[in-house]
Amino acid sequence: MTVKTADVSRFQIHDELTAPDESAPLIKSIKAAGGAVTKFVGVLAGAPAVLRAYTRCVPSSAAASSPRRPASGIALAVAEHREDT
Repeated sequence: MTVKTADVSRFQIHDELTAPDESAPLIKSIKAAGGAVTKFVGVLAGAPAVLRAYTRCVPSSAAASSPRRPASGIALAVAEHREDT
């Protein structure tokens, strides 16, 4: 099944230059922590309170480094269970 995506968004996607005054420091802190400013974060920047809540729930440093940790932990657990070590 092919999913088509449009180049045009119904939402305004902000960056640190176009974001409201309350959201710009949050976007800068996400970048400084090594996190990615995705389109999702850019849309959330339009509502500073929502972006603030999102950054409290999902710290950008954890989001940037989390994909490798669970995969390696699962691989080690499976290898240990199968006694592959």
